[in-house]
Amino acid sequence: MPAKKKNKSAAIVRPWKKFFGVSCTHAEHINKRSFDKALEFKKDFKPDYTFHLGDFLDTTAFRSGALGTSDGMASPELDLECGMFHITQLEPNLILCGNHEQRLWRFINSPNAIVADYSMNLIGRIKKQAKSLNAELVEYKGIWEGRMLGSALLTHGSIFNVNAARDMAEMYGGGDVKQVVFGHTHTVGIGMARHQQPSMGINIGCMTDQRNMDYAANRRQTLAWTNAFIYGEYCKNDFKHHLEIVDNERPPVLKAVGQ
Repeated sequence: MPAKKKNKSAAIVRPWKKFFGVSCTHAEHINKRSFDKALEFKKDFKPDYTFHLGDFLDTTAFRSGALGTSDGMASPELDLECGMFHITQLEPNLILCGNHEQRLWRFINSPNAIVADYSMNLIGRIKKQAKSLNAELVEYKGIWEGRMLGSALLTHGSIFNVNAARDMAEMYGGGDVKQVVFGHTHTVGIGMARHQQPSMGINIGCMTDQRNMDYAANRRQTLAWTNAFIYGEYCKNDFKHHLEIVDNERPPVLKAVGQ
């Protein structure tokens, strides 16, 4: 008798796509050299999906306690102009708002009508720019804000400590969420959740010129801020990432004198 033919199982092919993302560019406080390197990489990589995880503005004049200080004199117009220019350069599919953009939404309810109306005007211009780029704009909602990409939750971040990557993984991970990708703390890091459903927190750092951010000048943790971006591939239920640290050299603190 002739040998029975073995049934050939159909090959399972997952349609992988490429992604690219940054976070925390902070408008005029951006590190232009780092951002240019990231854009150059994106041009060569040709991702299918690009995202910004928030804090594309700095909203310096809107921070609590800015009134009566030099921060209160910072131009909201320059802030918006710079932030929107960098977003346009990035050409993202997804724009998350961070806690710095959220200041504008908070001031909508200001008892000062001029401040409230101006905040509404700035928000309207952000929405118009996002629409012109055909990008989804997501308002910052703290712990409630985020979008899924494959098995990863993309969010700005709401935890600010040295264990933020681990704590973000524990707060959101489990089930379909195997990775939690965020910025917020400006510090590249990976942390695993301490529970039985494996999940990973991935902090993708920032794109800032740390030396020009006065409010962080006296914080030791600022020395851990890292200019970086994330890229990789994703499919319906998976997410493979790489973190790229770019141009993170800083001028020396100590300089020789008398020479």
